[in-house]
Amino acid sequence: MLARHAQLHQTHLIEHVTPYNPILQERLTAATNRLFAVAGLDPTTTRTLSTAMVYGQVQQQALVKAYVDVFWMLTLAFVLFIPFILMLSGDTGQAPTSPH
Repeated sequence: MLARHAQLHQTHLIEHVTPYNPILQERLTAATNRLFAVAGLDPTTTRTLSTAMVYGQVQQQALVKAYVDVFWMLTLAFVLFIPFILMLSGDTGQAPTSPH
């Protein structure tokens, strides 16, 4: 269930990762420049690494959203089963009687 929801959220999040997104382009450029300055790699490699970093962030966000979905499903299941659990306990609310 977690993997399916992560895939679903990744599909929705990846819709915003386009070459026409100015925020994405700004972040890619900044990451590329940092990698170029720190690692001294060529521009093509730094751009590829920057894109891979963005993809990793999308995967992390999708997984967090999937965990939240599963948490809410389990919460709902628990709330729905509370009345059944209380009925199965058979507790009548009376104190136990002694065998004397």
